[in-house]
Amino acid sequence: MVIKVLTGPMFSRKSEEMIVILSSATYTKKIILVVKPDTDTRKTRDIFVMIKDHRNLKKYPHLFTEVISSPADLRRLVSEHNPDLLVIEEAQFLKGRGFVKYISKLARDRKADNFTIWISGLDMDAWGKPFGIMPHLMAIADEVIKRKAVCIECMDDNSPAVITQKLSGSSNQIEVGDEIYGARCRKCHKLPITT
Repeated sequence: MVIKVLTGPMFSRKSEEMIVILSSATYTKKIILVVKPDTDTRKTRDIFVMIKDHRNLKKYPHLFTEVISSPADLRRLVSEHNPDLLVIEEAQFLKGRGFVKYISKLARDRKADNFTIWISGLDMDAWGKPFGIMPHLMAIADEVIKRKAVCIECMDDNSPAVITQKLSGSSNQIEVGDEIYGARCRKCHKLPITT
């Protein structure tokens, strides 16, 4: 049993990497459950759309995609599908420590199994602060992989983007939409204007 966290700013290709992981899992005939929070309403770069468009994944009979809103939803789906691989996308949107408690319990209960949990999400918000329950999930993970992006401001190879920049929209921490964000390095990142 292993827990892995894939994190980094927006546009660091976390979802694309998750598609590669999912595709590889199909060759070993694993039962796969992919979940995302109901808060993730994006129309582009959505993991479910990417799965439907992928030639191997769209026809794989043991892959299930579900939207969740509570730890009870996740618990029910894990019980129903009994996956070998559980993927949680956009985990920064999960509300409450109940998710962390359930994932910790799942790790204890299935510690002797060939079971993997992959968790993907933003580590920081547009203010550069830890985002949601991601710090807690990173703390209980066996492995944390931090991805970087290209800074859309300076495009300097020596200064990769590690923070998501809010370009427009409101001062709310959670505001869904790829078009209002960009990836920035530390030197180019500016705090969003609060209203």
